[in-house]
Amino acid sequence: MTRKLKAIIAIGLSISWLALSLSAATVNAAGVQFAALIAPRADVTLAFEDGSERLFRLVQREGKTRGGPLDGTTMREWGTHELTPTEAQGRGYLVFTHASGDIAYLRFQWVARGIPTSGGDISPRLAGSWDVAGGTGRFSSLTGVGTVRIDMPSTSERYWVFEGDMNISQALSDIQSN
Repeated sequence: MTRKLKAIIAIGLSISWLALSLSAATVNAAGVQFAALIAPRADVTLAFEDGSERLFRLVQREGKTRGGPLDGTTMREWGTHELTPTEAQGRGYLVFTHASGDIAYLRFQWVARGIPTSGGDISPRLAGSWDVAGGTGRFSSLTGVGTVRIDMPSTSERYWVFEGDMNISQALSDIQSN
């Protein structure tokens, strides 16, 4: 195993441990699972012309959220992605907008690696973490942390699957009162 691969694995394990540690410490947290299928809205790409095949992308994608406390909201990704032929990483913010105008902000980061399949192809796997960065209205007291898996159902769409813990008591009581 190369030194670079060992370092990548160590970083991934550290992020996972941190997410689990923080979620265990969240008071009044509830386990949540929700998902969103998002498609491109804007994309700007810098292609390095040095033979490295490195790309740096500013992306904006959008779609509807299904399940969990953010069900029915519109999710918009504001992200930066750095890609090479063998690996990729991304980070940014997700903006979940409710029909009322209330907003939940989540911060995310992910890494991607190609996993060899039994047929000899390379299948991309994207996984990472998220945490609540802020909110307005019914989401103003929202807190939480968790993991995210990102599937690629097409060349342009991304299916984000979130799991973790959220302190949703205030958000739920606000929803029930409206």
